Amino acid sequence: MKKKSIAILSALAMAGAAAAAGVAGTVAYFNSHSEIDVTVNAAKVDVQASAPTIVSQSLQYGKVEIAQDGSIAANLLVPGDSFLIKVSYTNLSTIGVLYKIGATVTAGLDTAIYTDEACSVLAKDNVYTPLAVGVSVADHYVKVTVTDDFENGGTGKVVVGVDAIQDNAPIEGYKRDDDNKVVNVYSLEGLLKVQDYLSTKSDSEVNALDGYTLTLENDIDLSSIENWQGLITNKDRAFNLNFDGKGHTIKKLTITNGTGFIDHFGSTGAGDGISNKIIEKNGERYQAHGNYVFKNVVFDNAHVVNLDVNTGNLGAGNCAGVVAGMTLGLDLEGVTVKNSYVEAYKWVGGLAGYLMGVEEQAAHPSYNYQFQHVIKDCHVENTTIKARHYRAGGFVGYANPYSGEGYLNITDSSVTGCTLEVADQGEGDRGWMVATSYNGLKGSNLKVNGIAITAGDQAVDEIKVFNPLKGNSVAIK
Repeated sequence: MKKKSIAILSALAMAGAAAAAGVAGTVAYFNSHSEIDVTVNAAKVDVQASAPTIVSQSLQYGKVEIAQDGSIAANLLVPGDSFLIKVSYTNLSTIGVLYKIGATVTAGLDTAIYTDEACSVLAKDNVYTPLAVGVSVADHYVKVTVTDDFENGGTGKVVVGVDAIQDNAPIEGYKRDDDNKVVNVYSLEGLLKVQDYLSTKSDSEVNALDGYTLTLENDIDLSSIENWQGLITNKDRAFNLNFDGKGHTIKKLTITNGTGFIDHFGSTGAGDGISNKIIEKNGERYQAHGNYVFKNVVFDNAHVVNLDVNTGNLGAGNCAGVVAGMTLGLDLEGVTVKNSYVEAYKWVGGLAGYLMGVEEQAAHPSYNYQFQHVIKDCHVENTTIKARHYRAGGFVGYANPYSGEGYLNITDSSVTGCTLEVADQGEGDRGWMVATSYNGLKGSNLKVNGIAITAGDQAVDEIKVFNPLKGNSVAIK
């Protein structure tokens, strides 16, 4: 019986055979396709003002009433008339927003916006405030007053509105967050607006920010400002905020007749140096606040000069420092000053000119001062510090304690490549870190030009320079 043979051909051989036989060959591939639809919905920012209602009116002849279109119509008004309306705001936003309320008026009319019907609490007029999703906006009360400028037979108009924007947008260069007690600054424009607010608003409005933190969200270039006047230009008012530069740089600070970036901290400026926040308790008078913190910022190419040579008053030609001329209860952490120049008649430092203390307590015995200052992780580099009379220090010109040990604690800090200069040889007093201090200084991990000058934690007079330097200019390089 003859066996059959079986031939096994590959697909390629079969295709070749088919082609040779004149038969067209085809290859089919399995495949699949599937789709899903993605719908993109935009977030919604929507804070709406409702039609106003009339709360009260104090008029001599006229009447305020609701017009047919829902607006307010006030007729036959004369100077001295006033009326109060209520405006409600509804938050329909699907994301967190910043909102502000405000009113614009024509000549002869004045407005004030309140949070209560009794008109006892002013609202934050034209200041952006955070608003979370689902949180309604409270009613606001707008008082309209006719002034003497109202034109005889004229017509005026009041527009009350609310503006809202998504909550991560930088607004007008700054953003105020009352929930977290923070004011974020995004630009020079924002810094100038904060400066104006702190300098021109009422005491109650500024004091409401006591303990807030002012933050820098970007580097700030001050080269366009010929003579910076301090974060508060009102010399009768203290700067009582924390400051966090978040590692950013303030460039080209120029002061031709002033004391420092924040001018005077926690004091009334060029007066007697006493803080404007004194409280009375059990018959004793105390400073009302604890220490504030100024931290995490670099000053590059600052030029601070206090030109007034009057030696009679604090702040008048005396005191200069890149951060502040005079401080009361201020901690400095993570602050670097480099490539800069600081000059005043006396009490001059790379960071601060004068740390307040015993002299003021002696001059005002009814006040109790219990301040301790901290300088931590601070560095002054390639900077000239000049006193035309005496007391020039790498960090501080004059540290004047009240309560002895621990009054000033300097840690993890350095002075590098700086020049200390005094004009009067006999009144020298220069210090690599602090020019003059009577007692109460402590320090650890400190370096001058890279060389360690302390071993461990110690309270030593020599910290004021580690050997005060008498005579004329000396470069510690």
